[in-house]
Amino acid sequence: MLEPFDYEVAIEILGQSQQGLVNEIFRERKRDKPNEKYLQFLSARKALIYDLLDGLNLDDEYIIKRLLDKDDVIRKLL
Repeated sequence: MLEPFDYEVAIEILGQSQQGLVNEIFRERKRDKPNEKYLQFLSARKALIYDLLDGLNLDDEYIIKRLLDKDDVIRKLL
């Protein structure tokens, strides 16, 4: 059973992880010679996190609990 606000915290975790990617994409694009492969990687990662964020529902207990666990591989991959 989820605790109150677990869903909101999971959404916040996903949002914060996207912010780091947005900042990194911005920095890479500002370089004299941006690395296109790196930009593609960052953009794909950002899109995957967005899809998870967009599709996360209140009843997705399994994913929410994994996002809340700092030691879970899903959380580490963010």
